[in-house]
Amino acid sequence: MPDLIIRTAAFVATAEMVKKILFFHHATALGGAPKSLALLIKSLDRKEFSPIVAMPLRPGNSGVRQLFEDAGAEVIEERDIRPFHGSTVAPCKDVKSRIHATLSFPLLVRCARKLVRDIRPDIVHLNSTCMVAAAKGAHDADPSIPVIAHVREPILHNWWGNILRNLNK
Repeated sequence: MPDLIIRTAAFVATAEMVKKILFFHHATALGGAPKSLALLIKSLDRKEFSPIVAMPLRPGNSGVRQLFEDAGAEVIEERDIRPFHGSTVAPCKDVKSRIHATLSFPLLVRCARKLVRDIRPDIVHLNSTCMVAAAKGAHDADPSIPVIAHVREPILHNWWGNILRNLNK
């Protein structure tokens, strides 16, 4: 019986040492960003890290979800995960796109705040600078959690790009 208790205690200690990484992903199409993130997730040592991906809940994103699950991540889909674009890849040029990005920002802040409080990750990783609202939500939930922004593309050199650049500081 004591042997069982020792093994159980060792398992609990091991489980507590695994660090949870909460990844915020923005895209629903199978492009470079999800493929790169899937490779990163697949390379993580599961004895050290437990990957959780929060991604947009949208029709047609099952391929991206499957990619992350096949890489070994738990996947959470949320309606309010929306990008704040401002790079050369997704410039957010027209007024309608900018209004949408601006109005979506607080929705992602609220969503990220809730996810961070519920999951209690050790690290938050933004899979693009356009997920900057998730950094705000994570910081609101727990300022001690490090937030990493994966810079995938050049940010625009205009006033809109400057907004994104300053938000990511």
